[in-house]
Amino acid sequence: LDTVRNVYRTENGVRGLYRGLVINTVASGTAWGSYFLIYNALKEQHRQNKSLSVVNYTLDATIAGMVTIMITNPLFLIKTRMCLQYSMTSETSSSTARVVKYTSSWHAFKTLIRTDGLMGMYKGIVPGFFGTINGTIQMVTYDLMKEWWLRRLNRRKAANSGDATPQSLNSFHYSLFSGLSKILAVTCTYPFQVIRIRFQDQHQNYANIVDVVRKTFRNEKFYGFYKGLIPCLLRVTPAASLTFIVYE
Repeated sequence: LDTVRNVYRTENGVRGLYRGLVINTVASGTAWGSYFLIYNALKEQHRQNKSLSVVNYTLDATIAGMVTIMITNPLFLIKTRMCLQYSMTSETSSSTARVVKYTSSWHAFKTLIRTDGLMGMYKGIVPGFFGTINGTIQMVTYDLMKEWWLRRLNRRKAANSGDATPQSLNSFHYSLFSGLSKILAVTCTYPFQVIRIRFQDQHQNYANIVDVVRKTFRNEKFYGFYKGLIPCLLRVTPAASLTFIVYE
């Protein structure tokens, strides 16, 4: 709540709460599209008229996540930079003025290429790779819950009416299973997201990933790795549910 009040007061009202929206929409759409395409293609390749094991699901989800990170890391870097820039403030107590560096996502991209080069667009990709565990946990849990519930529905119908027609899930099931799997995945992997975003912050100077971990733990202890978890869950859980409902 303190974050919302401060952003609203110092960053042009409601507009400040939507900073980075365009690049976030492009990045999220690209990430979901790439992930589903790769993950389902791998599942079909491994299925070949047999049921998939937990190992198959885990391997396919991990590969899909790592390829997606390679594709979308520059987009999420720009989103982070856009969200972490500040308007000029009238606070005289601040020793250094906070200045807007980017006028748009395109301007941020050109500036990053000019100042950091192509490799600079992949800053934070190492914790991003570890963060693919998020997608792996989510997708494996989601698919296993779907399979378990479908078997349960089919057994119940066969026992009650003798009808062996395969059952199907509805929007409530997709929403419930995707929401639960997302909450589990985010809670397990949130520290990787914090480390990645802090390493991409243009206002801080970290030597490497280890430096981020060391300074975060020294200054904020274990709690520092879970800062922002509640608003993250409030954002990603309904977003995941809507995405999976529409997709399915």
